[in-house]
Amino acid sequence: MTNAINIGLELAGSSGLQIMFTGGVLRDKSYSLVGPEAEATMQNYYFDTLFLGVDGMDFEHGLTTSNPLEAQLNRVMVGRSNRVIAVTDSSKFGRHSFCYICDLDPIDIIITDTNITPEYEDKFKKRDIEVIKV
Repeated sequence: MTNAINIGLELAGSSGLQIMFTGGVLRDKSYSLVGPEAEATMQNYYFDTLFLGVDGMDFEHGLTTSNPLEAQLNRVMVGRSNRVIAVTDSSKFGRHSFCYICDLDPIDIIITDTNITPEYEDKFKKRDIEVIKV
C-alpha cells in the first residue's frame, strides 16, 4: 500500500507484488495522495513495515514535514504499523519542518546516507534506533 503515485509506478510490474493506493488528493510536486480519503483507507489496514520519508528529524521536534495533510496521514500510517523505517538523507538531521508527524519513539530503523555524523549515529543508537547507511 502506498500513497505515493511515483513509488507505485516504480513497483508496478514487479513479480509477486500487488500495489494498492490510498486514494485522496494528489499533491502535485511530491506525487503523494493525502487528505481524509487517504486517512480513511489507511485506517482499514495494519502494516508490518512502514517506509516513511521525512523533511526533518530532530531529537526535540521529532519527525516533521512541510505539508499538514501529509503529516496527518503519516501519523495514521505510523499508528497502523508494527515497524517504522524512516528514510532520509543526513541533511535532514537536526532540522524541523512546519508540521509535526511524531516523536522518534516509534522509529525502529533509519536508512540514510554515509554523511551522518558520528554524534547523530550515536544518539540514534542510544535510543535503540538502528542506523543503516547506504
